[in-house]
Amino acid sequence: MPLNYFVILILFLHLSCAAQFKTPPESSVKFEKLVLLNGFISEGASIGDIDNDGHLDIVSGVLCWKGPDFKKSFSYEPVKIFPITGPGLEGYLTNFSTFPMYIDSDNWMDILKIKVPGLDGNWVKNSGQNPFKNSNKTESKELRKAQEYICNESPQIVDVIGDEKKELLAYSKGTITIGIPNTNGSKWETLVISPYHPERFSKYTHGLGAGDINDDGLLDIIEKEGWWEQPMNWNQKTLWKFHAYAFSLEEGGAQIFTYHIDGDGDNDVITSMNAHGYGLSWHEQISKNGNPYGVCFS
Repeated sequence: MPLNYFVILILFLHLSCAAQFKTPPESSVKFEKLVLLNGFISEGASIGDIDNDGHLDIVSGVLCWKGPDFKKSFSYEPVKIFPITGPGLEGYLTNFSTFPMYIDSDNWMDILKIKVPGLDGNWVKNSGQNPFKNSNKTESKELRKAQEYICNESPQIVDVIGDEKKELLAYSKGTITIGIPNTNGSKWETLVISPYHPERFSKYTHGLGAGDINDDGLLDIIEKEGWWEQPMNWNQKTLWKFHAYAFSLEEGGAQIFTYHIDGDGDNDVITSMNAHGYGLSWHEQISKNGNPYGVCFS
C-alpha cells in the first residue's frame, strides 16, 4: 500500500473511533523540578506533616525537608550520603523506604523505616518538638521495633482492614502479610493472608498494592500474578481467596494502584510492567459498561 493511502487510512480510523467516544475532560498539568540533595540516601521518598504545621514535609532516608519550600532539613540519625557520580559508587544503603505515619496516639507523625528486604523494620517516635529548629544538628532517635523480616521491594502503608488506622502491607517469611503497629516497644502483630510460598513471595519480589477490585467496599491485595479478595467480616486468621491475573508477565512492576480511570463505575489497575525496566500499564476492568473515552493515554 502506498504511504499516502496508509496515512489517509490511519486518519480515517482515528476519526471514526473518535466519533464513538466522549471527548476526554481537558486538563493542564505542569511540573517543576526541585533538587533537594545531590546524593543517594534512600531507595524512596515519602511525604507527611512531620512538624504538625499544616504543610507536608518530605522524608527520605534519615533526612526530612520542611515544607512548603523544602529549603530547611534535619536528620534524625547520622547521615551517610553516597555519591551519584565519580568514585565511591559501590556502596549500598540499608534504607529502602521511610514512611511517615501515626503509630502511637499522640497526634504527632512518626516515621517507619524499612531496610533492605529480609531485615526487620524500625520506627522513630516523633518527640512533638520542632524538629526543624536546629536543622544542622543531628539528633539520634531511639529506633523501636516494627514488623520482623519485611520483604518485597514495594511495601505500602495503607488501611487494609478498615479500622481507620494504616498498616504495613508487605511480604514476610514466604507469605503476604499485614503488619499491625504495636506502640509498647514489642514487635508488631503480623496477619497472614496467603499460603506459604517462599519462591513466589521471596525477599526481592516486585509488585504490590491494595484496592477494591470487586466493588464490595473492602480493600483487596494485588500482586503481579493476581489479586487476593478480602473476606467479609474477616476474622484475621482465614486466608484470602486468590484470583489469577497476569498484571506483569516479567519480574513484576513496582507499586500497584487501583483507580477509577475511565468513568465506567469500576476500579482499574495501574502498574509498571518491570520494576527495573520500561512500560506503564493500565489494566481496564470491563465488568460493567466499558470505557466511554477510548484509550486515552500513552
